[in-house]
Amino acid sequence: MIKKVLSKQCVRMLYKKISQIPLWFFIIFSIFSQDLLAKTSTPNFNVHKNKAQIEPVAEEELNGETPLLYLAHNIYNFGTVYRGQKLFHSFEFQNRGEGKLIFGSIHASCGCLNIKITNEGGFKKKNIFKSGEKGFIQVDFETKQFRGDVKRTITIDSNFDDKTPTISLTLLSKIEEEISANPALIYLGKIEKGIKKNYQFNVDVRSASGNTEDQKNWSEIIGKSETAKSMKSEILENSDLPKIIVAESTLPYIDVDYKKTGNNTYLVTLKIDESQNIPVGPINGTVVLWNNSSFNKSFEVPVVGVALGYVKMNVKYIEFGVVEDHQNKTKEFMLNSSRPDFKILNVNVLLKNTESSKDFNSNNFFKIDIKNAKSNSSNENFKINFNLKYPDNFIPPKLDNGDYQSVNISGTFLITTNDPDYSKISIPFFGVLKKKG
Repeated sequence: MIKKVLSKQCVRMLYKKISQIPLWFFIIFSIFSQDLLAKTSTPNFNVHKNKAQIEPVAEEELNGETPLLYLAHNIYNFGTVYRGQKLFHSFEFQNRGEGKLIFGSIHASCGCLNIKITNEGGFKKKNIFKSGEKGFIQVDFETKQFRGDVKRTITIDSNFDDKTPTISLTLLSKIEEEISANPALIYLGKIEKGIKKNYQFNVDVRSASGNTEDQKNWSEIIGKSETAKSMKSEILENSDLPKIIVAESTLPYIDVDYKKTGNNTYLVTLKIDESQNIPVGPINGTVVLWNNSSFNKSFEVPVVGVALGYVKMNVKYIEFGVVEDHQNKTKEFMLNSSRPDFKILNVNVLLKNTESSKDFNSNNFFKIDIKNAKSNSSNENFKINFNLKYPDNFIPPKLDNGDYQSVNISGTFLITTNDPDYSKISIPFFGVLKKKG
């Protein structure tokens, strides 16, 4: 009984004391306690999984323990290297915190970098490291597409810091060339069929000291080229003075020739082979200069341009403008071919179906006249007159204000020829039919 009375008295005294505490104290205590809980509770890390680089893992409980990442260094300079040389570096790290260190997705500044995270031995891929464990971030750098001062960056998501949860690594290098071309890209421009053209560029060859890197890999690459295969031993041997061994083009209609113009310089000539059928359209290929350098034995020079074919046109589309009732408009289209047997086989009108023109018949609108305007040259010249007339008895719908509605007419003139590169020539057209009110 005494215990119950004392308990009631204690509760009353406690309530009296609490009721005397000002309200502002409870507000401050509530804010402080929420902030304290947030700092001591387990953080929720969203670990991204890069399947190509790290093994997928289940979500880890950190139990309030914090990892601490220690990197031996985050910038590495390869110094002066040669273009085509394969570079490798390992960034060593350790988890010096109490919680588990978790790496997420890997982001590289270009596809030239191959990155993986491994255990301390460097053989097994791994992305969760317990307290005290060490590991490596291993990077392979392919230099074939670079020259001059190069800076590449790597970022890796992790849980080591709430504010900056990414690791940033930097690779530096100065890439020199054993072999270089001037210009570095060959622009052929517009190539017309039947017109012979040659293109020339200079090549400078400088040898790198040391043996050929990765003999086995280069043997496989050389074996894929019928041109280089027969010269394999000379290409792999780099103890002699640097030189071009053999040249080839990935484009069957371009022949490559070269001659030495100095101790380490060459003049390379590209010849367009007219006996080959050059497809009309963009030209995109490479000239491969096989040489005995250490790191860039299959030196590639890009070749770009446009093949035009035999046919030329004076316009790409025809615009008739506004054609009013009882009027017509004629537009002239010129077609020129350097083929002496070139012929126009047919011309059709393909009207675009719209709500206002779905019942149109092209014969009611167009008159087409083809003339062979042969000049004193060997070229074939054709003049096509496209005549658009306002058809008789054509009455368009009226608008609310009583005026006649303008009718858009459009489509394509389809010209059929005997040239395989230009068997179907499409010329878009458009115009407006307008009846006076």
